[in-house]
Amino acid sequence: MSELDSLLRERLDAAAAFAVDADPQRVREDVARRQRRIRRRRRSIMVVGVLAVAGLAAGAVRLAADGSGEDPDVRASTPEAAVESPQFRPASGWETVQTGAGMTAANVPLGPDSRAGQVPWDTVATLGDGDIVLFAMIFPVTEVSRADGSFLPRELPLSLDDAEPGGLEGQPEGVYAERLLAEVDGWNVDVVVFYGGGSEPSAATRAKAQKELARLVLPDRGTAGLNRTTAAAAGTCLPSDLRAQVALAALVAGDASDEALNGRITVRNVGQAACTLSGRPEVELQDNTATTLPATAAPADPAWQQANGAAPDGWPAVAVAPGAEAQVVLSIRNWCGAFDNRIYFVIHLAGSPDRIGGEAPSVQSPPLCADPAAPMEVAYGPFEPL
Repeated sequence: MSELDSLLRERLDAAAAFAVDADPQRVREDVARRQRRIRRRRRSIMVVGVLAVAGLAAGAVRLAADGSGEDPDVRASTPEAAVESPQFRPASGWETVQTGAGMTAANVPLGPDSRAGQVPWDTVATLGDGDIVLFAMIFPVTEVSRADGSFLPRELPLSLDDAEPGGLEGQPEGVYAERLLAEVDGWNVDVVVFYGGGSEPSAATRAKAQKELARLVLPDRGTAGLNRTTAAAAGTCLPSDLRAQVALAALVAGDASDEALNGRITVRNVGQAACTLSGRPEVELQDNTATTLPATAAPADPAWQQANGAAPDGWPAVAVAPGAEAQVVLSIRNWCGAFDNRIYFVIHLAGSPDRIGGEAPSVQSPPLCADPAAPMEVAYGPFEPL
């Protein structure tokens, strides 16, 4: 006999004992409502347990989930004055996860990869009609990103009226996406909204996405620290403690538009103590005369994710011992040449005005030019173990 049937029998027996004329259908509905309340409370307790385990195990991922609002369930909340990192404020019916400079919010249960702080492809792949996933990448404004002009100055709350159709490389098929780039209070905000159903969403679905987007909050740029929750026992690496090298090789496909230079940036800790790296660096390309080369930048998945591997221990923080190295995957398309066919890489840690120490690394290669009138396309990922 099921728990529901047992409770129903108890209610009917009690009514009979007190000579109460109980309607079985009404009793069943009352018992069902009670069961739903119990399940909601259990789910809330489970969420609190997941939050505690995640905080103890990694400290890098913050999860929040809310109930339907029908019961006074336990809920994650963030006071207005306590915003120390970019985040989506908790809301009924939405699950969120924050890790490093990436955030995900969904009106469906998050998949295990999403909950671990990875790009939420496992959740996006399950979306049906009316389902929504928001994925935001947030990093400090630099002179290079501001000169690029892709991030237009805007104010919170952001509006989907400013978004354009377009998603990210590697997203599952049959998913409609919109992308919004904005510069807000010293932050570059890159938000992609994924909709289920395979076509442009209804007005009602987009309105739900807009409400969640309006819950995005950013800290004061003067006190913000994206590495505050991701730093391990070792302190955050300083640019002066690091030296970088770049290795690229030509990958030529069927036609010129597919040709690319692919490789990695390797960063070595030359300091005396272990330190921690996290997030994406900031990469500026220059020629021999220190002239900045026009280029559009885009995020790339880390190598372990491209290989469908498991997230490294401690991800997204990368602890680097003295003499050890971390890496960043790198890809360049539509390079139409520079003086002596050489590119120099000026690399900053996110939010730091100082570049990584030592000589700026460079590579020399025959240009791979598809359109001389268009800028180079540069994609690079976050720091990860070598």
